[in-house]
Amino acid sequence: MGSGGVGEGLGRGAAGSGTGGGGSGATLIRGGIVDRDYPRDARRARLGGVVTVRFTVEPDGGVDGCRVTQSSGVASLDLTTCRLIELRYRYTPARDAAGRAVAEPRGWRQTWWIEGMPLPAP
Repeated sequence: MGSGGVGEGLGRGAAGSGTGGGGSGATLIRGGIVDRDYPRDARRARLGGVVTVRFTVEPDGGVDGCRVTQSSGVASLDLTTCRLIELRYRYTPARDAAGRAVAEPRGWRQTWWIEGMPLPAP
């Protein structure tokens, strides 16, 4: 069985012309979803899918406000994805042009798959 994620999101540019400097986007420093995180009910029923979520990386590097933007069709997979992202994921926060840590919206696509099943459509 397996679970894998692909990160996606918005960053801030770091280059420009003129006297002002750019900021930088948040960078994931730890966190992940692994095979043993597969919800028991979904594993027993051999259910998989792809869930897409959005959340905010806060100025302290923590994650808040995770919400499903595209469901996997399996409630436990959707809920587990957001719960684990908010619990485990930590970032170096985004910075504005003055170097101050700022909140930044991010996205994540999580694929839940059990070996021997057809791969879920993205």
